[in-house]
Amino acid sequence: MESTVSNLNQNNPETKKFVYYTFITNPKAFFIQLTESPRFLMPFLSITLTQLIFAFTMLPVVQTQLKKTDITISGNAEVIFSVVAVFSSTIMGLFTFILGCLVFFFIGKIFQQELQLRYVVSMLGFEQIPKNLKLLLLAGKVSQTGIIPVKKGLASVINTGSPLLNAFYGNIDLFNLWSLFLLGIVIHVLLKTSWKKSYLLVAGFFAIEVLVQSIMPGVLPRVPK
Repeated sequence: MESTVSNLNQNNPETKKFVYYTFITNPKAFFIQLTESPRFLMPFLSITLTQLIFAFTMLPVVQTQLKKTDITISGNAEVIFSVVAVFSSTIMGLFTFILGCLVFFFIGKIFQQELQLRYVVSMLGFEQIPKNLKLLLLAGKVSQTGIIPVKKGLASVINTGSPLLNAFYGNIDLFNLWSLFLLGIVIHVLLKTSWKKSYLLVAGFFAIEVLVQSIMPGVLPRVPK
């Protein structure tokens, strides 16, 4: 891994080609590339398109639920409702992402005074990819079953009476663990902290999220966002 990073740094930044496949093969080298040449369009499109697809998938489910109530929407009102629902869901997803970037940025300033927001946005945008993939899989499942899963992660197979444990198990799955792994690399690269301190910070962020979800279910869910 270190030889790859070294090779990346030795090349001329003006002629160096950005290597996307290292996101899978060598995540540390990939994020180091982002410190030299931040990318915004791809992660922005990834988050936006994922939110749009999920929102469109949810529309039939929401409309079915409304039909079970006394609320009737038809004609132009139904079109307006659909547009507003999709737009607001997408905007909320982007707002949540931007808010997370700002929180990371201000906390990161404690460790690295030279930290710049554009690097945070670029790196966390790519760190969102596992969450986007999970959201797309959830959208596919909803479109097939017409049912939104109430329990996620290990919570779907492990039943406990504890809100704290339910929140913890609900955040344990392959995609969330992948995202947490990438977050540790982002912290290590951006804040120049040791690997141990980086993943201790990841554990701290994760613990806070689980605690908030156990107290206020539905707040800061990893999926959907």
